[in-house]
Amino acid sequence: IIRFLIHANIPFNAVENAYFHSFLSSLRPMYEPPSRFELVHYILKSEAARVRLINMDEMKERTGMTLLCDGWEDAAGRSIYATVLAEVGQPPIVIGLTDMSGERATAKKIVEVVTMNLEKMGVDPKKISAFCTDNPSVMVAVRRQWEQAHPMSIVHPPS
Repeated sequence: IIRFLIHANIPFNAVENAYFHSFLSSLRPMYEPPSRFELVHYILKSEAARVRLINMDEMKERTGMTLLCDGWEDAAGRSIYATVLAEVGQPPIVIGLTDMSGERATAKKIVEVVTMNLEKMGVDPKKISAFCTDNPSVMVAVRRQWEQAHPMSIVHPPS
């Protein structure tokens, strides 16, 4: 159920809908669907761990990856920074979503967050051949710092 809800972009409270319960009961009368609480606090965490292990295993074989980093403010006003790895012919992998609310998003801090996300996923920065961000001044500084620490990486747009 969790994969269906996530991939169909259906809110988790749908599992508490009477019509959803009726539908499931018509398929399998003895099935008791999980509550929204169980979905969010147990099943989602388990699914996230399962996907993380699969992604970590996939990334062991990958080389020549492009590292993507971007930040934005979500609807709740939180400052979110994403770290994504991409490779031609492969689906991109989100390796980290970091809430930096209440912190100053300096270039140094963003590079630390990106590096921490790579480490958590067991990715050697030497497997990254390119680093791409958008162009605000802080991201220009991020690219510059990344290029200094990893001179074999191509940064885009160029610093």
